Amino acid sequence: MTNGLKRLIELNDELFADGNAFHDAGEITYLSGVHEIKQQLINEFKTIVSVLPICIHEINTSGQITMMNPAGLEMLNVTDESQIIGKNYLRYVADCDRDRIDQLLENATQGASSTFTFKSPSGQYFTSCFIPVLKGSNVEKIIGYSNDITEFKK
Repeated sequence: MTNGLKRLIELNDELFADGNAFHDAGEITYLSGVHEIKQQLINEFKTIVSVLPICIHEINTSGQITMMNPAGLEMLNVTDESQIIGKNYLRYVADCDRDRIDQLLENATQGASSTFTFKSPSGQYFTSCFIPVLKGSNVEKIIGYSNDITEFKK
């Protein structure tokens, strides 16, 4: 364990054990640095996701799309993320695959991951996955990827 991680754990214990606020200016500076590092990592992750050549999507436990990267938008011939936010993921699955993917999505809301292929209403074929993200013991959201494999299905 690094000294920084030890200090963060000690600081957390100290803060939550006695309910007191910060004990000195050094702790505030330290936590500020931790926050800056966390923000930097989040920004770097967002940059990576935005330039990946495959669709990265996030779905809530009701099956609605809450986030999609530019590659995914392009696959759906959509120019702005606001055009798909709140739309049901199954809307982009052909009738012939909808029941199967609906069951996989339901399983994901219960904590089960899956990898699958499906056909879209426009005739494209995708390989995709559902990965539940847990908060405590509950599924908070579902993330995954989709990749257009139409060329390989011909």
